[in-house]
Amino acid sequence: MAIPLSQVMRLEEFPCSSIERLGGRDVVQYRGEMLPLVAVSDLIAGAEPRRMANESGSSITTVVYAAGGVRMGLVVRRILDTVEHRVADETPGGRRGVRGSAVINGRVTQILDLEALCAGGAARVVPAPFLHDVAV
Repeated sequence: MAIPLSQVMRLEEFPCSSIERLGGRDVVQYRGEMLPLVAVSDLIAGAEPRRMANESGSSITTVVYAAGGVRMGLVVRRILDTVEHRVADETPGGRRGVRGSAVINGRVTQILDLEALCAGGAARVVPAPFLHDVAV
């Protein structure tokens, strides 16, 4: 799968030990805020987000997405490379969250639309702001 770089804020790797639970969801502290975590495969399947703390290995690879007031850490198995690709070579996608498909670097590749994927999953994974307007 591929993600258009225009939809990527940053690529990050977080130690599994930094994952915390909030409201039944996994989050990490990121730049002074909470960043909800969800596996891209769960978003595509429309499944409930699974626990990232159960991931094998000592860290998780994350694509940080931020748009329209939604900020999420999309957990991926690995990041292979960044490549240039012409949009004209794409075949339209056939399912929710898939913008299209194309042959990229000799492999048939689905091109994700994070805006569409995250819009549907945002309500499930963004923690509710329960401490607004509190003075300390």
